[in-house]
Amino acid sequence: MKARKTEDKEPLMKTEGKFERYFGIHARDAMSAEEEAKSEYEVIEGKAVEFNSQTVILSDPDSGFSLRETILPEAFKSTDMGDVILDLNHNTDYPYARSRKKTLGLIVKPDGLYFSAKLWKQDARAMELYKKIKHGDYDQCSFMFTYGKDGYERTRSADGLTVSDTVTNIGKLYDVSVVTFPAYQNTSVDARSAESLDRLKAELDSEMVNAKRRSIMGLCEKALNQGGIKND
Repeated sequence: MKARKTEDKEPLMKTEGKFERYFGIHARDAMSAEEEAKSEYEVIEGKAVEFNSQTVILSDPDSGFSLRETILPEAFKSTDMGDVILDLNHNTDYPYARSRKKTLGLIVKPDGLYFSAKLWKQDARAMELYKKIKHGDYDQCSFMFTYGKDGYERTRSADGLTVSDTVTNIGKLYDVSVVTFPAYQNTSVDARSAESLDRLKAELDSEMVNAKRRSIMGLCEKALNQGGIKND
């Protein structure tokens, strides 16, 4: 992600439309001194969502189980993006920009969802964030969402160790967030709604238990076939 200075124009606005996903952010190139003096804002831009890219969001090295996810472009066809905020590490208590106030713009392109955020120069915390982005201390962003109706399709590999979700409907987008650690597999579940989190945790716990059971049974069967375990 980059931070970029610009004249005080409207940012990119939405064309369509609580899970977290991570992508880059950047600062705009510097303006002339005259343009900068006239502007009330610094601007950061980035890609919040990448389409058609499979990502491992959860894995269990003990059993070999993994959950993978791919977001399709049509997932944003009816997404509610009427009041989305820009925040830091998904801390919604302090918004730096907001789509409802026209300081956060969102646009869906063929390869993903892009954003442009205007950071108010009179906000000391916003300027500290801008400086850290420009310096490169922050260079990733994510987004938080909930599924819409029939929000994803799930498939499993023949051995049951790989679960693949294809996201087809995102119901609501809550934030675009500058993040410190874009550890996709460690944080993708944390921002989900309580109901979604409980349901997914139960599903994945069951999947991993079954995967471990199959793994143990496979090892026992292999040992029996090789004469390593005796049945008296």
